[in-house]
Amino acid sequence: MTRGPRADRPAATDDERAARRRLLACLHAVRAGTVRCMDAALVVLRLRDEVGGVEPDDPDFAAFALIEAETDDLPRAPDVAHWDPAVLAARADDFARAEDWAGPIARAACDALLHRFDPDARRSPSP
Repeated sequence: MTRGPRADRPAATDDERAARRRLLACLHAVRAGTVRCMDAALVVLRLRDEVGGVEPDDPDFAAFALIEAETDDLPRAPDVAHWDPAVLAARADDFARAEDWAGPIARAACDALLHRFDPDARRSPSP
């Protein structure tokens, strides 16, 4: 993903700082494999306008918009409890294919966003 300088500014408000903390928690969870990419897409997109300094066409956030658009027919974590378990079981292959496809896209976007928004990531050398 392309890293733009516009998001490298410090958070300007307490709300932006809080949004950035939520964004970082989500991104780290994706990298750790504890949150599905398609679930993270909803969170990341919701936070895009709250973190400050992000243009509407930001390519790192656009990666999550692509994931959301391509997987919007699958239930997300908050909604799964309301779905029939038999239907969820029947869609297991769809979930697996979606995560296999979205994984590389999400991980690249996560890495770029972590570099931009996580002060610790900016201090660490890239592997």
